[in-house]
Amino acid sequence: MTGVRPPLSSPAVRFALAAGALVIVVSGLHTLYGLRTGGDLLVYWKGGWSILHGQTLYGAGFAHEAVYRALPFTYTPFAAMLFVPLALVSPGIAMVCWTVLEVGALAVLVVLSFPLLLKHLSGRRKVAAALLLWCVCLVLQPLQDEVVLGQVDVFITLACFADVVVARTRWPRGMLIGVATAVKLTPAVFMVHLAITRQWSALRNAVLSLAACWGLALALLPSATLDYFLRGVMLDTGRVGSPRNPVNQSLSGLVARLALPAHQAIWIALCAVVAVYGLNRARRAHELGHPRTAALLVAMVSLLVSPISWLHHAMWVVPLLGVLLTNGRRTMFAAGVVLAGLLLYAAPTLHGWRSEWYVLAYVLALVALPFEDNGRDSTSTGPHVPWGLRIPRLLAQ
Repeated sequence: MTGVRPPLSSPAVRFALAAGALVIVVSGLHTLYGLRTGGDLLVYWKGGWSILHGQTLYGAGFAHEAVYRALPFTYTPFAAMLFVPLALVSPGIAMVCWTVLEVGALAVLVVLSFPLLLKHLSGRRKVAAALLLWCVCLVLQPLQDEVVLGQVDVFITLACFADVVVARTRWPRGMLIGVATAVKLTPAVFMVHLAITRQWSALRNAVLSLAACWGLALALLPSATLDYFLRGVMLDTGRVGSPRNPVNQSLSGLVARLALPAHQAIWIALCAVVAVYGLNRARRAHELGHPRTAALLVAMVSLLVSPISWLHHAMWVVPLLGVLLTNGRRTMFAAGVVLAGLLLYAAPTLHGWRSEWYVLAYVLALVALPFEDNGRDSTSTGPHVPWGLRIPRLLAQ
């Protein structure tokens, strides 16, 4: 059609693509540099290696020359079974393969997190926008920690988020939440959400998949399973790290760093308040037809009440930015921009308010995330175009 400029001929789009390519190169170099320091992935590798060689998962015999730090294995025996394929190759090759899977999972999470934005674009414009979003998310501090350490949280987040927000699933809804819980206990909060919202079919699928995973681990690894569930490993939070560590951005870390008297009782009381308030808001968001907001509220509860919430656990910032930046409210868009800015290589410090700012962000999200805007929010599928889409639309012209 004469007079219509091809999408990629726009200077704004070309600039966005060039910036995205630069981010990919810089992030790739950073990631490649950090591959040799992927201590958490090496622990996963050793978990799989221990199963292959009949070694203990949770005892002193877990030490291995490939793991440069004496980090214990803290996940379930079922998780160790999933890590067996990593032990079939060298730790270096395992890290490269794991990184590829991580950035691929992030790409899927981005697509699920910004559906309204991508819906209003087409063809190359949609690809360019998705690529730019993926690049921005990749350089956020939690994602950088995730990739450099070789962590598992992006897969856990993707599983739980997809199970809640995908309209029509190719799997029994709830199954992914069950499998995620079988790997790491914190997604169990989503099972509570399924019960509160009376999604009985999804809850049944989650419980059955969880039971199947743990049952398989019991059959194949009976000693490790008994160690984890009955001999104190599951409740030994000291294996994960000190709650006082400033990188622990949970209520437990906040209370521990404040050194309050009766800190355990205060922590339990705060967790109870957060759980009741947050899960009730999530229930209401679900009833009003806003599953993304509901999923985020449940996730904020999970991050806050968990005894340990490291920065790389905050993979939920990706769908959180999706809700904030594509909501119809200017204040939410501004909050999303500020949040994205703070997450660019920003980490808590040992002193001052910055030692708690992730906790504060989780609490603010729990209290202020909107799901009522004349019946429309970021999950709306109607003709309403959020104010935050003006910028990407300008880029695409």
